[in-house]
Amino acid sequence: ILNGSGQAVWTTTTLSASGSPHSLTAVYSGDSSFAASTSVALSQVVNPKALTVTGATVASKVYDGTTAATISGAALNGVVSGDAVALGNAASGTFANKHVGVGKAVSTAMTLSGADAGNYTLAQPALTGTITARALTVTGLAAQNKVYDGTTTATLTGTPGLVGAVSGDGVALAGTATGTFANADVGTAKTVTISGLSLAGADAGNYTLTPPTATADITGAATTTTLISSVNPVGVGSNVTFTATVVSGAGTPAGTVVFLAGGVPFHTNTLAGGVAAASTDALSPGTNTIRAEYAGGGNYLGNNINYSDLLSIKTVAKRIVDYERDE
Repeated sequence: ILNGSGQAVWTTTTLSASGSPHSLTAVYSGDSSFAASTSVALSQVVNPKALTVTGATVASKVYDGTTAATISGAALNGVVSGDAVALGNAASGTFANKHVGVGKAVSTAMTLSGADAGNYTLAQPALTGTITARALTVTGLAAQNKVYDGTTTATLTGTPGLVGAVSGDGVALAGTATGTFANADVGTAKTVTISGLSLAGADAGNYTLTPPTATADITGAATTTTLISSVNPVGVGSNVTFTATVVSGAGTPAGTVVFLAGGVPFHTNTLAGGVAAASTDALSPGTNTIRAEYAGGGNYLGNNINYSDLLSIKTVAKRIVDYERDE
């Protein structure tokens, strides 16, 4: 309807961007005073509405040799109420490269679909994500049992090999493997830490190396005991001192020594610097077997040694003990 100034206004929201530009004409039907007329066609451009994506996050991933990224939470922002438009290809993206890193750019190729999708454009979201290093393990190495030697050194056997690398990647083991017991003491199934290995190669930076471990036993060290007496021969009722010395090729043994005469203990003494002594004045006339028994202790194995003491009565007034060592 024309207003007093000879103008008519038409408002519409039905023009689509997909059909742009639209050709519009105004047709005047005329009246009793004026003839009908038609305007020159007007080309009306409708620009698509720009949509954005909100809520999208990139899942961190362990290095796998690819640039694939997983996206979740993406949603369209700015759609006109009632319009049929949906977001597609919103769950995947592409890292800038395959390598380990934090805050790495992730590109997307999200799409619009639906009856009204042609009326919109989509701004791809600016996303970042993280690729963490892939852990590799080592196989093929074993630790050997050993006799106590006062050190934590462990002997390794076998050939080390990498497990877990992505096929085709340039990564390899470097260095020489060495083994170390947790401590030097005797024990079974003791943990052996393996060190000295590292990663090399063009793709080594995308990996971490999990230090391998093994187990092995440390058994007691052998010992030797010697026994001497303070006097030879000894008179009946006279005091005699027996000294036991316990030695090992792996340090100084500790523990106790039991002294026995004729199979009967008469003293139990503690080793000091590998030496223990015991005295007695109660040896019987005749042959006496003196034994020093070291049962072992801590990191050392036990042993014992015998002395055969020949006691002979030479006179009534004086008796003496004569002894000799049984070989």
